Amino acid sequence: MTGVTNVEPTDDPLTCLRPAPCGDPPTRDYDELARELEEAGKQFPPPERGDEVPDARWFEANAQALYQQYKGMHVAILNGAVIGAGLDELELRLDVSRKYHIHPDRALVVHLFSALW
Repeated sequence: MTGVTNVEPTDDPLTCLRPAPCGDPPTRDYDELARELEEAGKQFPPPERGDEVPDARWFEANAQALYQQYKGMHVAILNGAVIGAGLDELELRLDVSRKYHIHPDRALVVHLFSALW
């Protein structure tokens, strides 16, 4: 599945986590990806206001453990669980939208920056 990966984290914050060497072009054309996200957004109902609050609270309670496992990556959280992780936020949103049949904005997507903790 493009964009969703189980890349092992590294202790070196300067090490690139991408499967291909750093500096390579994106794996997908962003204009194409934006069109696919727009289409996915039409297929599934948009999130309701406040839907992300429980997942945001779950993230806050589990941020340290998530950082240890997913440092430098984006994680998608839905119903108090990580449902995907990847290096490219847009690809991750599209992947979880298709896999879980949800609007691309329904899952809470957080980037776990290397410098936060």
